[in-house]
Amino acid sequence: MTLLTKGDGGAPIVKGDWFAYSAPFGREGLPDSAFRNRLVIDDTQKPETPFSSARIEWYQPMETRKGNAPRGYLHIGRDRYGDVRRNLGTVRRLSEVKRYDMTVKWTDATIHGERNMLYDAFLLREPDKGDHALELMVFLDPSPSATRYLQKGKRLADFGEWQVWQPSQSSIALTVGYPVYKTTIKPTDILKWAETQGVGTQHLYWPGDAVGVEPISGAGSVFFKALGGKVAPG
Repeated sequence: MTLLTKGDGGAPIVKGDWFAYSAPFGREGLPDSAFRNRLVIDDTQKPETPFSSARIEWYQPMETRKGNAPRGYLHIGRDRYGDVRRNLGTVRRLSEVKRYDMTVKWTDATIHGERNMLYDAFLLREPDKGDHALELMVFLDPSPSATRYLQKGKRLADFGEWQVWQPSQSSIALTVGYPVYKTTIKPTDILKWAETQGVGTQHLYWPGDAVGVEPISGAGSVFFKALGGKVAPG
C-alpha cells in the first residue's frame, strides 16, 4: 500500500476527475500551528474509484467561531468543485446534465468536539466565473450547530426520507437528522425537484461536487469505505 497525505491549502491530489483537498477558512486570530488537518489517500485504488478508502483527520481548537461555524472543509471533490481546478473541461448548464450521482459509504473513527459530514455543491450563474448562485448541501451527519442553523430557515416539502430546508435564498439543505453511513446522492434529481418547489435551478451551471468533513471544534477522523459516482451528459 502506498499512502499519500494532503494538508491544508496548496495543490490538490488529483486522480482523473476526482481530487482531494483541504480548504482552510474561519481561522481569524489563530495561528496555523493550532490546526493539524490532513487527508490520507491509498494510492493503489482503481482509477475509477481512486479515493474509495481515503481517511480524513482533523485537529482544531475546542474554542469555536461565532455561531459554531466551521473552520474548513476537508473533502474529496469532483470536476471543478470549489474552483480548485479552474481550467478543467466545460461547465454545463444543469438542464443539460442527465445524471450525476455520488455513492458514499463511510464510518467514524473518533470524534471529540463537533463536525459536519457534508455533501456539497455550488451552482454558478456563469460557466467560467466563480459566482455562486445556489449551494446544495446534503448532511450525512449534521452537527447540533448545523441542525439549529437549518431549523432557523424555511422548511420545504420532504424529498423522500430527507427533510429539505432553505436556510437562505441562495442555499438548500437536506438532512434526516441522524448519520447516513451509506447512500447514493442524486443531485440532478434533487435540483429538478427543487425547481417544482419554487427554487430556480435548471438555468444555472453545474461545476461539480464534493463530500467530506467541516470541522467545527476538537479532533476526529472519518474513513471512506466506498466512494464513486456515475455521470451522463444530457
